[in-house]
Parts: sequence; structure tokens; C-alpha cells
Amino acid sequence: MNKKFGLPVFLIAVVAAAALGFGAAWALGYARYDASDRLLAEAKEKIETQFVGTYDGKAVEDGAISGMVGALNDRWSYYLNAEDYKAHVDAVNNSYVGIGITVEQNQEGDGLIITKVQPSSPAAKSGLKAGDCITGADGTAFQGSHLSKIKKMIMGKEGSGVTLTVRRANGKIQQMTLVREEVTVIPVTARMLDGQTGYVKISNFDKTAGDHLIQAADALRQQGARRLVFDVRNNPGGMLTELLKTLDYLLPQGPTFVSKDYTGKETTYTSDKSCVNLPIAVLVNGDSYSAAEFFAAALQESGHGIVVGTKTCGKGYSQTPVMLSDGSAVMLSTAAYYTANHRSLIGTGVTPNVAIALSKEDNALLLAEKLPDASDSQLQRAIAALEKE
Repeated sequence: MNKKFGLPVFLIAVVAAAALGFGAAWALGYARYDASDRLLAEAKEKIETQFVGTYDGKAVEDGAISGMVGALNDRWSYYLNAEDYKAHVDAVNNSYVGIGITVEQNQEGDGLIITKVQPSSPAAKSGLKAGDCITGADGTAFQGSHLSKIKKMIMGKEGSGVTLTVRRANGKIQQMTLVREEVTVIPVTARMLDGQTGYVKISNFDKTAGDHLIQAADALRQQGARRLVFDVRNNPGGMLTELLKTLDYLLPQGPTFVSKDYTGKETTYTSDKSCVNLPIAVLVNGDSYSAAEFFAAALQESGHGIVVGTKTCGKGYSQTPVMLSDGSAVMLSTAAYYTANHRSLIGTGVTPNVAIALSKEDNALLLAEKLPDASDSQLQRAIAALEKE
């Protein structure tokens, strides 16, 4: 694995110095080096002149930058190569080019089990359904392939086709050709439960999540909902703008959120007078991150909602993409987040008002979006708590 720390270390000093503030020499046309620059250049020269093996220069570059960011000892800062950064941008925009499926690798390791099909996507139009297993693409079997490699085989340029080998839920094997297109992810879904309870599932807080949440909650209220349950379990977080939009909609006038950037500048965000005056519960778990946690914390601290489930992750930094010259980026923690009461969630997360955990089996069903409402003990406890108000 020594090959991973090599060749363009010289170039890495240029990129890292400009992107991370580790030195200004390269930004000035490499007029001079500081001690660390000279050390990196020396290591690069030794590898170039003495290393006996062969290596992929770009892989070495990516690995070295990843190592540099990793040495910050911040679990939330990370490096994305150009391809991965583009995928990240697509994810943040809740839009990407593909066939419109969510997958997980099956236990046999020979394919991908479809867990969700996006409405109106190429997959939906072709008749693919949750439970189907994709075992190959364009004549190449997936057996033994890494999940990331398989996903790249399925994804591609807009308008291009891919022929999938699909094992249907009934065991039948089919060849299905789909044309890739732009797929829009709807981050919020909602439905009315029994007993006049409106249920809103928030998958992420990326682009459009705020507007979709408001539309969903308004629709439920028009249908007669007398209480609302917001589900942010397994929600990875997202954009501050979307979080603030939801808090402004739900909460009465007052502070909702505080941010402090790397210069020490503190910003307090507030809500206006209008709010949703209904009993509210928020479902959380250990995989509720960042914006999802602060969504729950804001409702809890304001007394405008109760939190049900298990303690959240405890993420309190935000990441800014620092672009590098080749289209890659360092996702660098540049601000700390706090609740309206200036409480950090780092390492502590949000402690539920009603603590209740799912069984291992039910948690797996929840992740696969197959857990029936009646078997969802966290949801049922939330409803029971709201009915008492």
C-alpha cells in the first residue's frame, strides 16, 4: 500500500496549500517553499527516482489529499475526487442522471436488491419494483464486484441505454433495457394515518425539501389532520436553507438556530409569527444527522414538539466545498452549529422525550421502507403521546 503516498506529492503541495491554507508559496507561482513544502517535494523526488514499482498517479494524488484531510482528525471533513464531487452536487440538488432506483447489495453478493423505485423514473416505466434483484449490466455479471463499481455500471450519460439482468421477486430472469435520464428525487412523502394523524417522512434536507415539507403538511391539515408526526430517522441532513425554511414554517416567532463560522462571526436565525399550531412529534434515531437533529432540537427546545426514538448522531459542524483545480473538492468543516439556546449537539445529539428503540429486525425493515405502521413501535408511541395532548 506504499504506492498510495507518492508521485504528485509535489502537486499536492500546490493544491492543498491553495485550498486548505497550508502555505502560500504555490499560489505565488512556487517562488519559494516553507519547510513542509520542501519536505513534500523531497518525498516526491525520492519516490520518482527510487520506487521500483508502478502506480496510478491520480490515485496517489487522491490518496495523499485524503490523508491530509484525514490528519485533521475531524470525522466530518473529507475529500472528493472530481467524479465523486459531481455526484455529491447531484445528490444535494435531489437530481441525478440514472434509472431511478435505491439499492442495497444482497447477502449472496451477486447483485443489488432494489429497495425503492422513484416515481416516473426509467425504472418505474420499465416495471422494475422493490424486491427485484439486478445481477448484471450490459452482459457483465456483478458477482464479487464492489457496490460502488456496480453503481457506476448502472449510471451513465443522459440518453444512453443500459441492459440489466434482473431476477424478479418470483425468481424469473429477465433482460431489460432502460434509457438513462434525469431523475428528480422527492425528499418528502406524506400520508394520513388512522385517527386524524398526519405523517410526514423527510428523507433529506437537500434542495426542495423545505417547500415539499410545507406542501405536505398543508395538504394534511386540509385533510383534517389534528396532529403531525415528522419522521427524520435515517435522515443524513442537508442544506441549512432548507432547514431554516421548515423551522420558520413550523415555529412561532423567536430564535430557531445559531451558526458560528471559522472567523468567530455568530449568526442567529429567527422565525416569524406564523406557525403550525398542532401537536407535533419528531421521530429520530442514531442515523439522524445534522439538519435532521437540529430540526428535532428546535421543536423540542421551543416546546412546540416532542421527540420520540433513540438519541441522534451528534453532528454539529457544517462543511463547505473548497474547490481544487481539477474539479475535486475538500469538504471542510468551516462552521459550528448550535440550537437556539446555544447548545452544541457535538457528541451528545438530541435526547428524545420518549426513549424507545426498534428491534434489530424492525430497524432493518425501517431502513428498507418495509416496516408496517402497526409494527413501528416508535411511530405508535409518538401517536399515543400526541393523542394525550
